[in-house]
Amino acid sequence: MNNQPVRFAVVGLGMGHVRAQQIKKAAGAELTAVCDVNGERLKKATAEFGCAGHTDYAEMLKRPDVDAVMVVTPSGTHADFAIKAAQAGKHVIVTKPMEVTPDRCAGMIAAARGAGVVLAVDFESRYNPDYIQLKRWITGGVFGAPILCEARCKWWRTQEYYDAGGWRGTWKMDGGGALANQSVHLLDLMLWFMGKPVQVYAQTATAAHRMETEDLGLAIVRFENGARGVVVGTTTYAAADQFGIEFNGALGSVSTVYGAPMKFKLADGSQPTVAGEPHPSNTIEDFIAALREGRSPLVDGNEGKRSVDFLAAIYRSAREGVPVHL
Repeated sequence: MNNQPVRFAVVGLGMGHVRAQQIKKAAGAELTAVCDVNGERLKKATAEFGCAGHTDYAEMLKRPDVDAVMVVTPSGTHADFAIKAAQAGKHVIVTKPMEVTPDRCAGMIAAARGAGVVLAVDFESRYNPDYIQLKRWITGGVFGAPILCEARCKWWRTQEYYDAGGWRGTWKMDGGGALANQSVHLLDLMLWFMGKPVQVYAQTATAAHRMETEDLGLAIVRFENGARGVVVGTTTYAAADQFGIEFNGALGSVSTVYGAPMKFKLADGSQPTVAGEPHPSNTIEDFIAALREGRSPLVDGNEGKRSVDFLAAIYRSAREGVPVHL
């Protein structure tokens, strides 16, 4: 793709409103259109962004001035919107998680491949400078052989949060609860850092909310490299102040908590080098660069599907009460 602006449309103006703001600010991007069935949201967005507004998604896809569509709708609808966009010849970004089942993810990948368009999944934590630095350290062997990775998402959500919209905390539209919606950011990072999981044993509970899925999930993971992982995900933790990754290898350890400086230490008392290479600051910037450079985005369809495969194994283990091999 040449250096002309990538012309975006956004469908879904809940969290999609924030993504539209990011598109407006991104170098090399142009926001052409937005789409939502909610008239008030649509009116607000078109006034703020000075772009076209549509309530009919099919009509928006006919626009020749749209190169890419960002899908920010309930998780269980991502495949419907993404496949239609791909069939219309549009590149696609979908918000996390990619979808609610591996099969629906596979359908999206096949549609994008068949249409020759780029598919990306918006995992914003992948662009956090601390996590990028940690990935470089792990890949470079700075902390030695991986031993343990702990992913901890202890947040709070009210009953009103789950009641609003009728889709949160449901299997069909949310794909799960605290693990699928909130903790999936950390599940993605865990897989990025640790590689392929080969076994998981999990338990879930619905402890403090009226909802179909879990507000508490726990999992113990074994990875192909022999390391272990621990997952704690909940929306019952009123302090809502624990979101991060802890990693340790044979030679050192790292602790990250959202909003706090990363802490790291090597067993011999030395300090690892902090690299300063530039990197995209969000999915949109990376997506534009990928189109221009003819490469895959950092989180393409195959990469985005990994966390949904992982979730499926976690939920299966919790249902059946036995370890599940991946």
